[in-house]
Amino acid sequence: MRKMYRLNHKSSEVIYGEIPKFSYSLNLYIVDKNVFELHQTFFNEINSNDIYFFDASEGNKSFFEVQKIIEWLKNKNFNRSGTMWGIGGGITLDITGFVASIFMRGCKLNFIPTTLLAMVDAALGGKTAVNLSNIKNMIGTFYPAEKIYIEPNFLTTLSSTELKEGWSEIIKISLIQESNLYEEILQSNLKVSDDIIQKAISLKMEICERDPEDRAERNLLNLGHTFAHIIESISQFEISHGNAVAIGIESAALLSLRSRWISKEVFEKIMFPWRKFKLIRKKKLINYMKNFDENLIYKDKKMSQQINLILFNGFQSTFKTNFKKNHLIKEILLDITKNEV
Repeated sequence: MRKMYRLNHKSSEVIYGEIPKFSYSLNLYIVDKNVFELHQTFFNEINSNDIYFFDASEGNKSFFEVQKIIEWLKNKNFNRSGTMWGIGGGITLDITGFVASIFMRGCKLNFIPTTLLAMVDAALGGKTAVNLSNIKNMIGTFYPAEKIYIEPNFLTTLSSTELKEGWSEIIKISLIQESNLYEEILQSNLKVSDDIIQKAISLKMEICERDPEDRAERNLLNLGHTFAHIIESISQFEISHGNAVAIGIESAALLSLRSRWISKEVFEKIMFPWRKFKLIRKKKLINYMKNFDENLIYKDKKMSQQINLILFNGFQSTFKTNFKKNHLIKEILLDITKNEV
């Protein structure tokens, strides 16, 4: 499957199930070193001297690492006639995309996401990012990859926990707007299929195509993320992104219920897949709530003078609101830690 999307002035092509042909010239690769070790035969056509081995962690998604990569590119005499490849999960793709967007004011960029979460989220739509002072994705650009190769065989080496990270994002996409993806997820028994991956990709990319720079409709893709970025920050990223998003969506649903935007029946339907597949893990969160700092709310990149939240006003119906009762953010997070889902 190949499908081209237009994101402002750039085209971004999603290529499903095809292994790219690598050339030895004018290509450099930023590769998660764990992915390289697990899939060495995939890299047989690539000269190892052309690979920057990246230790993928939130702590390394930093300006310090950006500078190291740029120095490496400079020493390799890399220029805009070459192509930079990011191969790995979301952290690797975020920093690769950011470097590609600023090196020589922008160079060619291709992605090969190797986790389910990256395949349905980080690789898509052109958002790049690095963290700053423990604040998630504080600095970033919009810079879509020209080609995104989705190779499902990478999923065979992921743990069940890593796969659940991706399922959190797929369920999120199924809840934002009307589609039959929700029913397919319930029937899947968490067995990853080509159809589910492709449908999740299409739903996200169609939104990004209509709103490439996140000024209106694309805001809805931030469902759960205001809570999630607070959770990641107070836990110093010990709570993973996928799990933080899952907790964040439960928080958004509970706040929507308490604000009377949704009924108890809709709340239960939203929460059903998370409970059915035991996807939300909250035991660690209560230990980190002592680190809660209200200022983290306003440091989130989606904030203005008020708290911008994506909430539910129905099943598969979400909306953006400027929320003024910031004390409820902490209250909601404290309340949902009382019971393990």
